[in-house]
Amino acid sequence: MDWRMTNFLQESFQHYQVISLFNRQESEVKVLSGILHKFLRAQFQHHKGYYLIANIRRLLLRLGLLAAAIFVADAVQGASSPGRFIGLATTDKDIKERLVSIEKLIQIFYKQPTIVNGSKQLEIQAEDISFDRVSFSYDSEHRAIRNVTFRVPGGSSVAIVGESGSDDVQEGVIQIDNQDIRDVTLSSLREQITITPQHIEVFDRSVMENVQFGRLEASNEEVIEVCKAVGLHDAIMKFPAKYETGVGERAPHSAAGSANG
Repeated sequence: MDWRMTNFLQESFQHYQVISLFNRQESEVKVLSGILHKFLRAQFQHHKGYYLIANIRRLLLRLGLLAAAIFVADAVQGASSPGRFIGLATTDKDIKERLVSIEKLIQIFYKQPTIVNGSKQLEIQAEDISFDRVSFSYDSEHRAIRNVTFRVPGGSSVAIVGESGSDDVQEGVIQIDNQDIRDVTLSSLREQITITPQHIEVFDRSVMENVQFGRLEASNEEVIEVCKAVGLHDAIMKFPAKYETGVGERAPHSAAGSANG
């Protein structure tokens, strides 16, 4: 597999929370599709002269399967030695262990999510947020808050301090502009939420792409203005390729260290 594809998949699993929080699942799939398309096209150009060899290999594989079937039939009829039976039993054990792993993986794919996606788009107007008899716990047993009711008018600021962690709201209703957040789509809800993570996660991409990850439609000029506002512009301009300098695990040590700092 191409290293770009391997690196992208590894990075997607590593930063899955950031991808979900910023609602970037579809854009990441498009990036992966582009990488996969280039990989397959390169593989076709490289291997198009080996189709004959591939067909011969398929023929040999089928002959091997036929030979294995004959061996099993011979073993069942009692013509094989005890050593062959032991070898066959060992193979059977390995296959069963792998089938158990595959079964667990299938169960994960078919597991129903605890958060059900609503059908309506969240429409923001006054930006009012209300909690109505909300109860919440980190471990589904010990309540961190119980029957909490309050309203935050649009334009005001309220700080709620608590431990790190997450879980589902056990009771009550949370509304934004009189819209129950359980009735709206996750994508429209996440588009209205800004999160400042405790740990900065940097993708193995350019400085420009990392900043634009928060808002894909942001222009290069807007990114530069934001970086100036937070005091990063001068440091970025010292990088070899400035805003096009790669950061992340595969980036040069100085650029990666500065990005995380």
